[in-house]
Amino acid sequence: MAQPAYYKMAPLVIGDTWNGIPNITIRESGSGIWYGLSSVKMQFRKEKSRGGNPLDEISNTNSGIIIENSGSTLWSMVIPRQTLNLVVGDIYYDLETINDSGQKYTYLEGILPVMQDVTR
Repeated sequence: MAQPAYYKMAPLVIGDTWNGIPNITIRESGSGIWYGLSSVKMQFRKEKSRGGNPLDEISNTNSGIIIENSGSTLWSMVIPRQTLNLVVGDIYYDLETINDSGQKYTYLEGILPVMQDVTR
């Protein structure tokens, strides 16, 4: 698998509703056996390392991510608008999938800048 795609999201004001991601499509074009999508999660961290607890985590099990297609060659999902428990600063995120055979892949990673709210 190739390196995850990198995307720096538009800034979010702390406490505002995050717009989510309206559509994520992953198409498998490899020659090996591919499996359906079992689960997907997205974690948000203050530090890029995976040590410590994430600030927030959304997944298909907590209704933060909706899997629309979990077929063997095409996966699609929606991350709806929602409130995230974050702090001010550059927040690192990644999107991890687990296929039906238990293999984990990270397809998307990047930064979500979170700014202080002027109105208090």
